[in-house]
Amino acid sequence: MIIEKIDYSDKYNLVILTISGEDFSISYDLYNDLHLNIDDKMDFDTYKKILEDDEIIFMGPGTTMEYVSEYIIGKHLTIFTNSLYLFNELIKIDSLTVRLIGGKYRKITGAFVGPLAIDMIKDLRFQKAFIGVNGINDNQAFTYNEDEGALQKLILDNSSEKFIVADSTKIGKEDFYAFYDIENANVITDDKISSQDLKALKRYTSLIY
Repeated sequence: MIIEKIDYSDKYNLVILTISGEDFSISYDLYNDLHLNIDDKMDFDTYKKILEDDEIIFMGPGTTMEYVSEYIIGKHLTIFTNSLYLFNELIKIDSLTVRLIGGKYRKITGAFVGPLAIDMIKDLRFQKAFIGVNGINDNQAFTYNEDEGALQKLILDNSSEKFIVADSTKIGKEDFYAFYDIENANVITDDKISSQDLKALKRYTSLIY
C-alpha cells in the first residue's frame, strides 16, 4: 500500500489519505494514536540528562518532540523551534525562553519551512539540536519533503552537538528525501531496536537508547 497524499479536514477533524487514487478518511485522534503507540517506547528522561541549564537549543517538529516538553520542566533553556505544536507546549513552561521560527506553514506537520525559515536560521548557532526523522538507512537520515530536509540539514550544521531522533520502527527505513549523514550526529532511539539494526548503526555513529 502506497499513500500518495495526506491532507487535513479541520472542519471534520479528519486526516484524508489518498491511496491509489482513492481517498480514505480516519479521525485525527486515531491518526495521532498511531504515532503515540510508537513514541511511547522512547525514554524521554534521555533529554533531561542531555540538556543543561542556560543552553540554546533547537527542537524540530514531530510527535516525539512534543512529548519531550513534559520532561524538561524546571530546566532553564532557550529553545528555538519551527513547530507550532511544540511551541504551544513549551510556552507553558515558565523556566523556558521559547522562540518560534516562521516561514511557509505545512499543516500536516505543523511546521514552518521554506526560504524564510532558512533565512532566519542561517545566522543562528545552537549548542544542541534535536531533529526527528522518518527513517534511517545505512548512513543516511530521511524525511518526506525537500523543504523540511533543507531546513533540518542547516539546523544540524549550525549546532555544536547534533542529535537525530528516530524510534526503532524507523531504523532500516527510507523516505523521499535523504538530507543528512548520520556519521555527523548522534542517534537517539529506543531499547526496542534489534541487535541487527544496532550493529548497523554503530558502524556510523554513537547511539543513545
